Amino acid sequence: MKHLSRRRFLAVAASAAGGACVPTKLLAAARAGSQYSEPWPSCPRTLPSSGDDGHSLVYLLVAMPDAGSGAEVPERYWPFMHVCYPPTRWPCWCGGWHEPGDPVDLVLVVGTPQPDLRFRRKALVLHIQPTGARSIAGSTANVVESPFVGFGSWAARAVEQVSEPILVPGLIGVDFADIPPFLRESGELRFEFGTSPGGILDAGDIVVARARPWLPHATNLLVRITGEPDVTLEDVNTLCKTIAEAAHPDVCITFAATISEEENMVGLMGG
Repeated sequence: MKHLSRRRFLAVAASAAGGACVPTKLLAAARAGSQYSEPWPSCPRTLPSSGDDGHSLVYLLVAMPDAGSGAEVPERYWPFMHVCYPPTRWPCWCGGWHEPGDPVDLVLVVGTPQPDLRFRRKALVLHIQPTGARSIAGSTANVVESPFVGFGSWAARAVEQVSEPILVPGLIGVDFADIPPFLRESGELRFEFGTSPGGILDAGDIVVARARPWLPHATNLLVRITGEPDVTLEDVNTLCKTIAEAAHPDVCITFAATISEEENMVGLMGG
């Protein structure tokens, strides 16, 4: 297969309104010399703007072989998140795809990195890693697996933690400009989440208990709250106060809140 540069990829993807992304999973398989029975879902190229400059956010999720459900990107992310499956041989497919200066805003590497994984330019990289996995040299920050749930489910939530508040409209959103300093200042991160049918305050109690070993030392926190339609700003404020009291006295909290028909969930990422 002829090498497909990222510039050509975007040209194909944005060739017409309502066009579809090139199925990245299929392209990765072709470069790796293997076959997939089902191509990666296509997606419209209507990217959300990250600011007044009109620049569209682009996320890249690099799914390692053990990523599991951590690589299952929700449909609402398809317009702005590309997924690549690096082959088992060098060069890394995503490394060959991205050229210097390409506009990737955040790289999420999920799973145990292959020894030859590397990026051809300096990028903002968050490594979501299993327990015992080596960190990626040059990554901006890494977050280590929680002992409370399986890696795939936990990793999927970690991806949501840095995607949902920015890319999906909600009750209270987060500006992407807050993410680079959060990652650079934190470096070593921890992430926990809790769910409860009893409401966001109950979910908050669960996640605070799970985060007890590291939360008192956390000086930077990204808090994501997902509540059912009857959630109130008073509950959100109460929950944030509870989290702040459990964290370091000088903690800086960035929080987001969204509405969901399906669950009450609170996620804490910090260091």
